[in-house]
Amino acid sequence: MSFQNISLPENVIAALYKDSLVVMEQAVGGGQLAVGGGQKLSDILEEVKPGKKIQPKKWFLGDNKKGIVILVNDKNAVFLSDNELQLLTQILGACKLNVGDTAIINTATTTINYAEVHKELQGKYYFLFGMDANEFGLPLRFPHFQIQQYNNSSFLISPSLSEMLEDSTDGKMKKSKLWLCLKQVFNV
Repeated sequence: MSFQNISLPENVIAALYKDSLVVMEQAVGGGQLAVGGGQKLSDILEEVKPGKKIQPKKWFLGDNKKGIVILVNDKNAVFLSDNELQLLTQILGACKLNVGDTAIINTATTTINYAEVHKELQGKYYFLFGMDANEFGLPLRFPHFQIQQYNNSSFLISPSLSEMLEDSTDGKMKKSKLWLCLKQVFNV
């Protein structure tokens, strides 16, 4: 068998080039390569044009079912560490929500600003953990744990989830303040 005549299944090729792909001529099979879970490559990637580097459309965790955008800044994780995700899942559960209702964006791994995110995700609620409004490109400033209305959306800035995981009076106080704000936002 010659190495020049090896044929790989489309799903293997898609898995090998899941982070970036450059289309040299035209999309193989009209961009209908199957990826894990039977999802089509065309559903994940932006429009395929020859010579254009294409990136995955989904740059956030969750399905954004309820327009809840959660921003974190974690240089050590793709989205969140396991402990932070567990805490966030518990917080969302207390609000009768789940990760699928949200779009979780790690600003340490994805360069974005408010205008881009709002245009793409149409968020109704924005929760910024461990960052301020200026870092997100908002034209306003407000303190932690103050619900702020802007452009028909609600915004809340909070210390990072890792600070709330601290087993200290300060960590517990931050979680308590966050919970009071979330009760007000989601009427729970």
